[in-house]
Amino acid sequence: MLMEQPSQQIPTWPWRQIWKCRIPYKVSCFIWLLAKDAALTQDNVMKRGITLCSRCVLCGETSETVNHLFLHCKFTQQLWRVF
Repeated sequence: MLMEQPSQQIPTWPWRQIWKCRIPYKVSCFIWLLAKDAALTQDNVMKRGITLCSRCVLCGETSETVNHLFLHCKFTQQLWRVF
């Protein structure tokens, strides 16, 4: 377990950088939600007791988590390549 290994440090998020960036406030809020794994993806909605299909709405291959939806989904990866 990570806590049992004192030589490993728990990575920290640069929280202050989210709010200091010169980007629209709503973008900062959205980045903060993603970083906290609090965006309303299907897995987070299901944690709140609402029954949904947990598959990704874009690819249908795996459960829709923040990491999958914004990083690992094949459709999202194609979108990131554009930018």
